[in-house]
Amino acid sequence: MTKLIYTTDLAHAGEAVVFGPWCWIKIHPDHHGDEGLLVHEQTHIDQHWRTWWCHSLMYWWSAEYRLTAECEAYARQYHTYDLPPHDLAEIFIDYLMGWYGLQMTRARVRGAFKTAVYTYRPA
Repeated sequence: MTKLIYTTDLAHAGEAVVFGPWCWIKIHPDHHGDEGLLVHEQTHIDQHWRTWWCHSLMYWWSAEYRLTAECEAYARQYHTYDLPPHDLAEIFIDYLMGWYGLQMTRARVRGAFKTAVYTYRPA
């Protein structure tokens, strides 16, 4: 069972963060009701379960895994909003370029994101 906490105590996490082993999602109160952000964070919990709780280790150890994990989460988030697709894609690509220490080209990140968006199939 996921525990959802609205708090300003997010350290350097930005708008939200998952504490995987405990299945806690912490979201900044300014984003209360943001279904897309909740879906994004729930995706990371799903990744913890899918990897038998190795997600955190792989996430911090491998930039390639981190890119794949974030693209999956952003792809799910992308499909919850009614913004123009190109604008939303560029916003998420900017986030991927700036927040995750990927040290990859924009073309590489854009390609991974677009692949995740086009291959995502809702459950």
